[in-house]
Amino acid sequence: MILILSLLACLNSNKVKRLNVPSEEGVIALCPGEVLPLKVNVKMRNGKRKSTTASGRAHLNWKHLEMRLDGQPMAGSVSMPLDPKLTWQRPLSLKVWLADRPEVIWEGQVVARYDCDYVVDLRGYDGAAGQSASRDGEDGLVGEDGGDRGEPGNRGQAGGAGAHGGHGNMGPQATVSLVKSTNAEGLLEAQVTLANSPERWIYLMAPGASTLLMDVSGGNGGWGQAGGQGGDGGDGGDGLKQDGPGGDGGEGGEGGDGGDGGQGGSAELIVDPNAEAWSSSITLRAEGGAGGQAGKGGAGGDGGYGAPSGDDGIDGRAGREGAQGPRGETLPVRVTTVTPSF
Repeated sequence: MILILSLLACLNSNKVKRLNVPSEEGVIALCPGEVLPLKVNVKMRNGKRKSTTASGRAHLNWKHLEMRLDGQPMAGSVSMPLDPKLTWQRPLSLKVWLADRPEVIWEGQVVARYDCDYVVDLRGYDGAAGQSASRDGEDGLVGEDGGDRGEPGNRGQAGGAGAHGGHGNMGPQATVSLVKSTNAEGLLEAQVTLANSPERWIYLMAPGASTLLMDVSGGNGGWGQAGGQGGDGGDGGDGLKQDGPGGDGGEGGEGGDGGDGGQGGSAELIVDPNAEAWSSSITLRAEGGAGGQAGKGGAGGDGGYGAPSGDDGIDGRAGREGAQGPRGETLPVRVTTVTPSF
């Protein structure tokens, strides 16, 4: 098997005629923040082709290639920076060549496009699922034999309760400000900021062709953990005149409650009057997080067997299922038409 794999991955670079990266006339256009797995093709002198996305003998392994994006080594993918200062009217140089034959090379450019659908994911973190292991009840002891009457089996131990799920985190307080860009002619500029934070993200948008969704919803509640299983009852002991009854099974543990969904965050859109015609391209979402799923109740233990003429023990009851966590509160979003202060 090892020999076969090594043969499939082998490439005789001296037999490569041409190397190519699929593109539009040597140009790859990406949205800011986008990461694109790169496809590289080679054509052999015998007419056969290999590709980084093919399988079997047609596969081209990245270990046979070198790649640079604006002079920086890359491995298998290209990415476009989000910062408009690094993308506006500034194409990035892309070069891909054979590692042991640098003269077999493809050169092109990676440029930014702005007819993009942006998603700004600022949702609160989900609550953790119930963590501590729920304990299964121990089985009851078997009744001892002997004498006129056999000893009854012991009752099984009840299972432990499942841990409750953690609560989802509240979404943040965030604002989107939409203006006509003063630096990128013909484009809109959407600036996302967080309350009490110096962080901000700027998105350039093509009017009528771009959208931006900002999501500040609360995190989902964590799942409750299942209750432990009840222990089985012990079997009854043998007696000369009367056999011992089996012990009752232990009750299953209660399932853990699901965690509360996190409250939706505060979302506001501030639109400059000059950009008001495109305010519908911005969507704000501030929903409460879903409540965590309830943990299942543990199964009851089996009743122990009575000795030949003794009664069997009663099976334990299943534990109660935990409660479903409530959904977090959804807050209204706000839209204000006023010239932003930045």
